[in-house]
Amino acid sequence: MTVSLFDEEVRFCPSCDGYVRYLRSPTDCYCVECGGVAALLSPTDLKKVRGTSGKSKSTSDGPGRWNDAGDMPVRGFSG
Repeated sequence: MTVSLFDEEVRFCPSCDGYVRYLRSPTDCYCVECGGVAALLSPTDLKKVRGTSGKSKSTSDGPGRWNDAGDMPVRGFSG
């Protein structure tokens, strides 16, 4: 039997300024302490996650990337 870890899951509540238990609805998650909308991560943790993504996005239209016109570039085709 699989044990649910839902009771241990937390989300960030900006009103409480910390990670709290939450209730999930189809559209949002709500803090059980104050009833405010709870986010997955705090703004500080979100910046850390985005900062550890490695390289910045490339602006080149290398293999597999769409160009500005919305077309997939074709390599090796002259015509």
